[in-house]
Amino acid sequence: MLVARGDLARASGHVSYAHYACAHARIESDPAAVARALGTLSARLMPAAHTELRGLREALGTGGGALHGWDIDYA
Repeated sequence: MLVARGDLARASGHVSYAHYACAHARIESDPAAVARALGTLSARLMPAAHTELRGLREALGTGGGALHGWDIDYA
């Protein structure tokens, strides 16, 4: 499937499937713009994520230790 996507993109005159998808999906104009948008979004959301992580650690009493995917059900 990945090969077919690459072939489609090149046949359509695009550098990669990411470029093809950007051109045909009404999203950012190129993969670099998508990466910038995701970086901006991540920077805005990170403070809230850290706050939530602290709350989970406190609720679980991990003392700042690692959390695992299964820990969320016990918080």
